[in-house]
Amino acid sequence: MYAELVHILDYYFNQLVANARRRSQARALKVLNAKKSPAGDLMRLSAVSSADSGIDDIPYIDFGDDLTTPIIAARPFEGHGPRKKPWEATLSAKIVRWANEAIDLTWRLTEVHIAKIVFIVVAVFAAKNICALYVPLVVLVSLALLLPSALSSVLSLVMCAYLCVVAVLKMIYQLSHFPDLSFVNNGEVCNATRTFPEWVGIKKETDTWQLLGGMVVAIIALALQSVVVYRQRHYRRMRGIPESNSDRVFPSFHIDEFDHSLAHCMKFVIDFGFYKFGYEISIIMMAINAWARMDMLAAVMCIWIGIFVLNRRSVCRKLWYIFVIYLAVLFPLQYVIYVGLPEDSCLAYPWDHLFGDSSSSTKNVNFDIWMGLSNYAVDWPAENLIVDFFLLLIASCQLTVFRSEGTDNDSIFVNEDYHLKPNNPRYDFIATQRSFVDFIKIGVFHYGHWITLIMTLIAGIGGTSLFALGYIMLTFWILWQGNNLYVMNARTNSFKSTLAKWKTLLSYTVFCMFCKVALQLVGCVFLEWFYDGGGLHRSMRCTIRQLFSIVCVNTVMQARKVAGAGPLFPGETDLDRTCSVVPQEAQIGFDAIALGFLVFQIRIFHSWFFQHCMVEYRSEIILANRGAVLKNQLIEKEMKEQNEQQSAKFDEIRKRTAAIRERYNKQMEKGEYIFDPQTYGQD
Repeated sequence: MYAELVHILDYYFNQLVANARRRSQARALKVLNAKKSPAGDLMRLSAVSSADSGIDDIPYIDFGDDLTTPIIAARPFEGHGPRKKPWEATLSAKIVRWANEAIDLTWRLTEVHIAKIVFIVVAVFAAKNICALYVPLVVLVSLALLLPSALSSVLSLVMCAYLCVVAVLKMIYQLSHFPDLSFVNNGEVCNATRTFPEWVGIKKETDTWQLLGGMVVAIIALALQSVVVYRQRHYRRMRGIPESNSDRVFPSFHIDEFDHSLAHCMKFVIDFGFYKFGYEISIIMMAINAWARMDMLAAVMCIWIGIFVLNRRSVCRKLWYIFVIYLAVLFPLQYVIYVGLPEDSCLAYPWDHLFGDSSSSTKNVNFDIWMGLSNYAVDWPAENLIVDFFLLLIASCQLTVFRSEGTDNDSIFVNEDYHLKPNNPRYDFIATQRSFVDFIKIGVFHYGHWITLIMTLIAGIGGTSLFALGYIMLTFWILWQGNNLYVMNARTNSFKSTLAKWKTLLSYTVFCMFCKVALQLVGCVFLEWFYDGGGLHRSMRCTIRQLFSIVCVNTVMQARKVAGAGPLFPGETDLDRTCSVVPQEAQIGFDAIALGFLVFQIRIFHSWFFQHCMVEYRSEIILANRGAVLKNQLIEKEMKEQNEQQSAKFDEIRKRTAAIRERYNKQMEKGEYIFDPQTYGQD
């Protein structure tokens, strides 16, 4: 650019010099002609008067030089009105550009999450229609979530083909030439309520949408997945965008730019939110799964939670493969158990007579529900399968994160070196706030531990059981020490001991969840022991029940009771009247919320950002100590000055007293009469 500018300036300078030479030669010719003509004097005067400021005296003008005048194109006339803005600067152009950006963003967002959306639609459809016909569909969904993404697309095509075949078979069954198999009922002997065609999943329907509505939605979702994938692949190929950006909604965004503005923070949450916090989200989803189920599988899930939260991330990374395989096997297995055997086959399950001859007795049914075993008398809800699927989905996504993260999300305290790090790669957001995101970071990192302790305290004051008492004691144990826990004082409070205190609170939370879930076996199956059990006085049994909040809160059992299945045992109403327990205290909702805050808080403790908070806490402690020392010094100085003033006053009083005594003695020696007043008036 600089060379072109120099070339243009050189060209115009040469043209100006050439024009000057031409004018000088023309004036020289006029002067010569004027000398030869009678009017030479007049021409000479006019030539001199018309000459410019000495340019005729330039010595390098020759008669052979090129004196042609360059032609410069004039600027086109644009009129006398205001200049029009270009199209790119108009409001309509901006609206069009924003609309195009929103459309591109929607396509990218859909491309990233379309596979998950499809699996959610298919899984919810299968869970809402529990029958033998959709067992292969559930198996395919589990395999698609367990296997790599390259095979997931192939399995999606298989699911689409299978649903199409099922839809065709259902429509063929609706033809009038095809007999209604529901009249074939072989279960009259065993009082079956479902026929074999209903167990399979086919029946005559007059409403086509009720018959095929969910299936059509699932097929459309599977087809939409292919449309989105191929459209985005063609879009990137036409614009030369690499395929490596297909898993990002904002390919140009860098993870270190998240605190530049709120817009960058939202991009970080969309693109890297699960990458950074997927492990904590998975733990919370495991707690929600246990909260929703409240059965034996929920107790096993609490054990998994304890294993993960009490180990390092490197250990959890290795164990996560086993956990995902466990979930991938459990989801279709639970579906098969919910489908069970055909009811009209009159086949009894081996566990039907554990507590009596009648397989439909309340104790037998409740035990099967808590253990997750098939039972003809139970209408299994879809919610349990849905929460199992969402846990499998999130766990499989976290497995992908574990494969690609390396050591990005590991703790900054390597080899248990719990000291302040000298080279912190994150700037001090407490001293300098560069954007509004820094204020959010202050609230999360600087004051987050107070919010976490408040949530655990709420979990304690929300009940009157022994579990609530433990929450209150542990929370006040940590609250009592305040910010002194984070100053890294090796003599009194090292950061290792601080993390141990928080891990103790986290372990107690998991322990409470496990105990409450395990006690559902007593509260839902063996509750009659508190009514007429032997060995202990009835008041003592009631005290035990109230201390541990033993009451049945399983949603499946409560739904059966509402539907008219009857009480858990004949004396349940009398027991609830004489020894009442609040059902909310047996739930683990508050425990799950406290667990979520605790796992995030412990993650905060292991981050670079909290290092700045620890420096701030340490500075506050040092300033407070120095202020206390200064205050004590000021008090000591004031007391010293007061003592000196008091001593000076005492010395003056002594001097005056001595002077009075001396004058009195002199008067006594002279024998002068000393008037001794008897009253104040005589003074």
